[in-house]
Formats: sequence, C-alpha cells, structure tokens
Amino acid sequence: MKVRTSTVSINKANLNKLDKLSMFIDDYREAVSFYVDYLFNNKITYISNNIEYEFNVKEDKLNCPAFISTCGLFENDLSARALKCASTQACGIVRSSVDKRRKYLYVFNKLKAEKKRTRSISSKLSKTLIVKPNLTNVYPELSALCCNYAACNLKSFDNIIILASLGKKYGKIIIPINHTKHSRKLKKQGNLLHSFQISKNCIYLRYEIKSPELKTEGIVVGADQGINTCITLSDKQITTPCNHGHTINSILKKISHKKKGSLAFNRAKAHQENYINWSINQLNLSDIKEIRLEKINNFRYKKNVGKFLNYFNETLIRSKLIDIAQQQGVLVVEQQSAYRSQRCSYCGYVDRRNRKGKNFSCKHCSFQADADYNASCNHEINLPSSEFIRLLVDKPKSFFWKEKGFYDLQCQEITVPDTTRRYKKL
Repeated sequence: MKVRTSTVSINKANLNKLDKLSMFIDDYREAVSFYVDYLFNNKITYISNNIEYEFNVKEDKLNCPAFISTCGLFENDLSARALKCASTQACGIVRSSVDKRRKYLYVFNKLKAEKKRTRSISSKLSKTLIVKPNLTNVYPELSALCCNYAACNLKSFDNIIILASLGKKYGKIIIPINHTKHSRKLKKQGNLLHSFQISKNCIYLRYEIKSPELKTEGIVVGADQGINTCITLSDKQITTPCNHGHTINSILKKISHKKKGSLAFNRAKAHQENYINWSINQLNLSDIKEIRLEKINNFRYKKNVGKFLNYFNETLIRSKLIDIAQQQGVLVVEQQSAYRSQRCSYCGYVDRRNRKGKNFSCKHCSFQADADYNASCNHEINLPSSEFIRLLVDKPKSFFWKEKGFYDLQCQEITVPDTTRRYKKL
C-alpha cells in the first residue's frame, strides 16, 4: 500500500470561515512550537512494548516517543483533541530531526560493544548536530478526531470538509471543495484517508493506493539521467523539449540567473519541477518490466560545481521515475554509474576520451552514438561491479569491461594484485 497526496484549493469558502481557519492555524502553530521546545528541553520517559525508553536530547538519548500526554502542559483556545493532534505532529517533527544522529549513535555503540574501530562513525557523529527545526511553515496535521470528509448536495461543489472539535473560539468550520483532475484520478485508484493537512489556501487530501504486482514479462532497459535530456532509455525513448522549447538545460540556466529566495527564483524552480513531471509522464513503460537506473550521488562532494549544476534536481528525476514505474508494476533497480559513460556499449572499451559532451565516439572500434543513449545501454547490460577497478592502486587509463570481467589492452584479465602488508621488524 502507498499513500499519495493531492492538493485541492479551499478559496471558494466564505471569508468568515477562512478567517476562523487562519486564527486556528496560528494558534495550532503556537501549540506545535511549544511541544517541540518541550521535547528538546526536557527528559521524557515512556514505555513501549513493555520496554522503558528515555528521550533526552542533551544526553544523546534519542528514542523519541510517537506521542506525549498533553494534560496540563499547554493551554490556549484549542480543544483537547486539537492539542493532541499538535503534540503528535510535534513528536514527528522532532523524531525526523534527531533520526540521522540516532542511527549513527546506534552503529557507534554497537561497534564499541564489539570492540571494533569507530573512527569513521565518530567523524560522522561530530558533523551531525541536532538543530531545532524551523516551524514558520508548519500547518495543522488533523486526524479523524477533528476533521471529516462528507458528500455535498450542492451542484457547485463536489464534497465538503468538516472541521469540528477545534475549540469554542472557532466553532465548526465547513469547507466546500472541488476535486482536481489529479485528485479524481487518485480517487478512482484508492481510498481517501480521513487525515488531512490544511493550510490557509488549500487542503492536502491523502489516498491509500494498492501497489500493482510487479510485471513478470517484458524487456529490461537501462536509464541515464542528463542535463540536456532528462531521461534516456536504452529502447531509444527520450524525454523531448516541451511545447515552449524548454529543456532541463534551458531551465537550469534560467534558475542560475535568479537571486536565490526571490519570487522569480521560486517560479523557475516550480517550472523545473513541472517540466520533469511532464517529461517523465510521456514515457511508455507498457512493454518494460525492469528499469536499471544510474545512481547519482556525491557528484558535488568537495567540488565547486557552480550554480548551474548545483540546481540540477537529480533526486526529483529519480523519485518521479520510480513513482511512475511503481504505478505500472515496473521494477526500478539503481546501480553504480562509474565508468559506464566512458564505456563503449558495442565493444566494451573504456576510455575517458570516448565521450565529449553529448557525443560518444569509441577510440577502439569507432562506434558513434548519443552519449546518454550509450550510457543507458551500458546500464542494461549485466556487467560486473566497477568497484573492483576503483579500488586498484594503479588504475588503468583504458581497459575492456566485458560481462565476464576486466581485461587490459593486451586482452589479459586484470586480477587483484598481492596486497599483503610486510611489516619491518623493529
């Protein structure tokens, strides 16, 4: 099962209801801020599955509870049910803030108990500090305790959202909504959950959708991400420019010329997201059972990539492709991309000089193709891991990378050298 979200506008509600909703959101945000501060500054003990836990940020005890008691902690115009929703949301926010450090601490304590080396994990711990989250954009996360979804008899609206038990100050707030194309599509695929996140302008409807079974018949294709072409598949499918002639490249140039945080910058980022979603939606995955996608990570690490590459949103491309594939029962497998863009998909020759920008020309067999298409073909082939070559002390500048292994230019198999350390006797 997977939960998907659709955004629906609430601007058609009357102004009196919207004013009450705005007051409720401000008071709710104040309550969430209080509970987050309370969790950060106090020691909390609780029992879960008959095991006693302690949460204390100052002492690095980071097993955050799923909920806390709200009795007598904070009082304002919110009802007890609304305060319970606020405290539960605050626990989720704090838990996500400390989760990374909690995992590192678990590994550190485990290695220490086994008397193993901890220098690497200690370095990560020193860099992973807990920072109190910014709560300026927190919106109410309401469960079935405070909200309900009901049918509407009026022809002007599709349904209504009823917000009740919020507090006497706000009363019952009834908000009419009209579904969008996206929300109607999700409604056909699954069931609406009676828990919503609501802002001053829109409401986020959540649908529980059953994931289809993975395909057992079809072809296996490789996929390569690019700056000029969003996605290139080894079956020769590519994402084309939109009707206005924009590509990832042109949008990245537009973003890099805007001041970060400005309205123009935010519009350009939204344009990039819309283009990525649109372009990947054009792919036809009906005959495909598996996509082997290149795994891009750490290409900015310790490098000054500049504004242009810094705004290349590879994570959105990957998540969107995985999302579309899962909806159609297609398996997505991520694999390392090292040397695949330099390898000739025809003869297996690997050389940095093979690729120049979007053009690929093999220096061994003169095979020529689009560089992204050639890389996607290399992802489709079952090749041994390139980690072996990367770990060699004397890395070869050029070699043959076949399905059976690695070979030098004299067709001799490259094997692991003798790395036995010889210690001098003192």
